[in-house]
Amino acid sequence: MGAGVQTVVITVIAMIVVPFLMGIGMFLYYTSYSTVSSLDLGSTGNSTLATLNTNVWNGFNVLSPLPIILGASAIISVLLGAFIWYKTR
Repeated sequence: MGAGVQTVVITVIAMIVVPFLMGIGMFLYYTSYSTVSSLDLGSTGNSTLATLNTNVWNGFNVLSPLPIILGASAIISVLLGAFIWYKTR
């Protein structure tokens, strides 16, 4: 298998795996947050928990376009690989 084919295969696998991992991460975080939020942590603990919750969900929001970026990378890789293959023939 050539290096270009390996790159495309790895990118396709990443496009499938990354959304699943993000979904699993969101589910696990939500489950743990709902358990911890039922505890009385005091004012400092509750403030820290609210800040942590905001930052984690902001991180998930930042990662949400990642599958689209990986898809665009795969398309560009295929086009460049085809161009290089065509030029070397």
